[in-house]
Amino acid sequence: MKKKFILKSMHGSHLYGMATPLSDLDTYEIYDFCNQNYRPKKQAKQNIHENEDNVSISLQKYREYCLKGVPQTVEVAFADQSKWIQYDVEWHNIRNELQKLITHKKCLPDVLETYRRTALSFMRGGDFKRFRHALRLCINARELKETGKMNPTLNQDDIDRITVAANAVYREDLFYTKYYSVFE
Repeated sequence: MKKKFILKSMHGSHLYGMATPLSDLDTYEIYDFCNQNYRPKKQAKQNIHENEDNVSISLQKYREYCLKGVPQTVEVAFADQSKWIQYDVEWHNIRNELQKLITHKKCLPDVLETYRRTALSFMRGGDFKRFRHALRLCINARELKETGKMNPTLNQDDIDRITVAANAVYREDLFYTKYYSVFE
């Protein structure tokens, strides 16, 4: 099965702007099949090797996940080019097409609903890291809803704000009053 490489991008804490010296390198890789008639059942896999955690996914499955609003895929579609490790020139057109589809009035409500459910799941996870991810998803959803774009790499003010909120004793109240309102 021959594959055509499309993109390898940073992901996880390196994409979000929250990496520490102890962070592993998360990468997200998209490929297409050279034979367009060939489609194996499994078109996405995760491989963890030493200090790199790599997700590899077919373009077909990636598109499907984008339109469902799976945060990992939407983040890659809106990631700044500085976060791309390697890419085929075709990625520019694919990315532009996907951004238009994701933010289209027929698709955006589904995308935001997936973000809402995922943020709630992370918030209920209980630990600091998951809670901070819940807040990050709310920030990204608000930007997507209000501007039709988003930058998955948070600025330092947002990182500081969600870090303080994730450490707060009353963090669930903060989640619902300051962040979750984007979904109302």
